[in-house]
Amino acid sequence: MTDAMLTRHPDVGAIRVSGNSMLPALQPGDIVLYDKRRPVVEPGAVVVFHDAIHRAIWVEPRVAVWELGDANAQLPVRRAWSEIDGVAFVFLREGRWESRRPRSGRLLAKVTARAAALYQWSRLRGLLTAKR
Repeated sequence: MTDAMLTRHPDVGAIRVSGNSMLPALQPGDIVLYDKRRPVVEPGAVVVFHDAIHRAIWVEPRVAVWELGDANAQLPVRRAWSEIDGVAFVFLREGRWESRRPRSGRLLAKVTARAAALYQWSRLRGLLTAKR
């Protein structure tokens, strides 16, 4: 089965995982089907960008997504909304379809909590220092 055979619907894209940044949730060779219509992106969703497949850590709706690969040890990266190709909804590994999101473990919970705190602090700081 080729990747082109998987994408007969115009709102569905398919991409083959080639890197290790999402291990163990996604492995090289897995096929990810994603919704091209840009549905609501939620923290924890696997997002397909122009150049990567990573997990959404923090979302600024219709503005930006803070993303990070599950296996990456660096800080989340802010990506413009326009860089999103879609949101993953099905994964194919070794001939079996998985319709749930791959789990990210404790890292997502820790990073999400920290990102939320930093974001709220930056907004509060901006409000306190804004000229009126």
